[in-house]
Amino acid sequence: MTVAIVCDGSAERNALEQLLRRVSGVGQVLRPLFSNMQPKSTPKQIARQALGAIRIAQSRGAEKVVVIIDREDRQDCHIDWAREIEAALVDLGVLGATVVVKNRKFENWLIADPDGLSSLKDFSVSNAKKSLVVGNKADHVTDAARWLGDCSASGYAKGKHQEAICKVICFRRMAENSRSFRCFLRRLGHPAFPLSSKAIVSIP
Repeated sequence: MTVAIVCDGSAERNALEQLLRRVSGVGQVLRPLFSNMQPKSTPKQIARQALGAIRIAQSRGAEKVVVIIDREDRQDCHIDWAREIEAALVDLGVLGATVVVKNRKFENWLIADPDGLSSLKDFSVSNAKKSLVVGNKADHVTDAARWLGDCSASGYAKGKHQEAICKVICFRRMAENSRSFRCFLRRLGHPAFPLSSKAIVSIP
């Protein structure tokens, strides 16, 4: 199956492309597309914001489109919110699209492999920082961008660091520490998560 990804960050698009090159076990994944979706918007507004990119993805042969958006500080249940956006997309006539909410943002995925992050010369992850992530806790770090900044000698900068981080972090270790990332893998069609992303599994 050919899958496309629509994301809400321009720097994130290039970073995801680097990461997805090393994700095994899924079908053909097209180059991610950026859409200026705003987490503070209503599900209907987000659906309309994503529509253009989804149509482009489908015109390029995507059989499924995975829309990913930051939860940020929203208090809604992220699962219910994703379903509301999916329903709004159906109302717009979009079929074959699914939504994954990054809990709480893309940076929570970037910190989900502290060992990989430590391989970058600009980062040093202490045991105390690592303990906040390892054990399926990456999604619970309230300010992952600040976490990254605390671990970087030069401070965290999206444009400078996201792509570099995604070249070294391991998607298997990310899946062990972030449920929302496991949900992303499941939506991509990874066989390790055929029914649910709740359980932590060892990915070969």
